[in-house]
Amino acid sequence: MPSVCISGVIYQFAIIDDLSIVTFDVKSEKIEIIALWIALELVYYYRLIEVKGKLRVIDYRKWVSGYFDLWILEKTPKREWERQIIGVPSIWKTREPRFASFFMDRHGEIVFVVNLSRGDLCCLCYDVTRKSWRVLKIKGLPKGSNINGIYCYVESLVPFG
Repeated sequence: MPSVCISGVIYQFAIIDDLSIVTFDVKSEKIEIIALWIALELVYYYRLIEVKGKLRVIDYRKWVSGYFDLWILEKTPKREWERQIIGVPSIWKTREPRFASFFMDRHGEIVFVVNLSRGDLCCLCYDVTRKSWRVLKIKGLPKGSNINGIYCYVESLVPFG
């Protein structure tokens, strides 16, 4: 199951009575269990991502209805979840998408890598700040390719001197 690391804490879905999120703080070596906002049916429809230093969960079960939920974990003592509803442009909601990957890029966009019906891939990019969408076409892949995931690594460089 994919995980995400934010400021030295690793987050991952786990089944402990119900589906929960388990955290592992690399520095202190402490483990914590975070309850979810509801009991989730299948982890298949959910993805963990980091957006601007916060853990978020993408819930894309309602994509074909024209939206998806972005659940944000607030770092309060109660660890409360805040729901953000994001509308999906009508041209993309006609059927359930086949996502190859999700990630946050260094420009503040959530990138959805989608397998289209013809075997083509495209990236649907949602800018969290501007609340706008854009499309990136991926060209040059061999016909019939089966891409199961694309991963993003963002490194911050601090100048010395």
